[in-house]
Amino acid sequence: MRYFLFLSLLLLVPTLMHASYKGPPSDNFDGNKFHNLAPSGKRKSLFSFLKLRPWRFNSSSEEKWEWREIQQIAPTTLNTSENQLIFINHATFLLKIDGANILTDPIWSKRSGPFGRLGPSRVHNPGLKFEDLPDIDFVVISHNHFDHMDLPTLKKIEKKFKPIFIVGLGNSRYLKFIDKDRLIELDWWKSISFSGLKIFFVPAQHWSFRGRFDMNESLWGGFFIQSSNNSVLFSGDTAEGPHFEMIRKKIGSPDLALIPIGAYLPREFMKPSHLGPSEAIDAFRALGAKKAIAMHFGTFPLGTDGPTQASKELKLLLTEEDLSERFKIPFPGMIQYLDK
Repeated sequence: MRYFLFLSLLLLVPTLMHASYKGPPSDNFDGNKFHNLAPSGKRKSLFSFLKLRPWRFNSSSEEKWEWREIQQIAPTTLNTSENQLIFINHATFLLKIDGANILTDPIWSKRSGPFGRLGPSRVHNPGLKFEDLPDIDFVVISHNHFDHMDLPTLKKIEKKFKPIFIVGLGNSRYLKFIDKDRLIELDWWKSISFSGLKIFFVPAQHWSFRGRFDMNESLWGGFFIQSSNNSVLFSGDTAEGPHFEMIRKKIGSPDLALIPIGAYLPREFMKPSHLGPSEAIDAFRALGAKKAIAMHFGTFPLGTDGPTQASKELKLLLTEEDLSERFKIPFPGMIQYLDK
């Protein structure tokens, strides 16, 4: 309920940034707005959402979104040359691969929203303290929603590490505090290479919106990261769609896929934008991934599902389908060794 009120308030927030993206029309850009590869049902606008009378949506779970303490990992755990993936929270991972340190959609803020004062509050600390981060080489940002493009966190990262930031087309308008020489915009299927790493920007079935006047004026997506011995797909926010199979056919099946499962209820509003647990398994299969890790659950109250509802449902499905060893449900601070 709190999140739906927050969405309603965003209608009043102007887009304070800069001119929208201008570029040639393409399969996913009509000259003014970006589009998905294929429709996945009509996504309701925030105006039409208000007509649904959001106050009638009570939590789908008996669980309450209440603060819980977690044990944050010690920085000494990261002092290794091994290839690792560390789950921080929400959609934030620290990927240590072939000597490079990569952050995905970093958020260390207490709230997910504008100005640092609006939006849903986190219910646990990140799995790793910000001050314990190693030197960061790259930051990949899937899209401009507040829980994925958290400006207070990004400003801290820019000030401390000065890494290379990689975003979709049209997103640099929000990131004027980053040196242009270290801010790279990519279209779907485009890639960049650095010292043995190749990073593709790949499609997702989603949308973009940060203020009242910028709906779908910047591109959303995921990142397929290839090294000499490993490949990791960070899916970003996504619903079901043809892009998973297309990624497998165009680039290949990842060794490890990071797939969202939460903020999936109420389904009539969330289905065009977010995978649910069963759809996450379908995506895993469509990708042909060797392993997967769930994300986008349990940190911020972004739907009517409870803090562990998505993970519990996924756990049951994985057990039924004998996939528990291949598709992991992480806890903040969990470390996955890529070479094992």
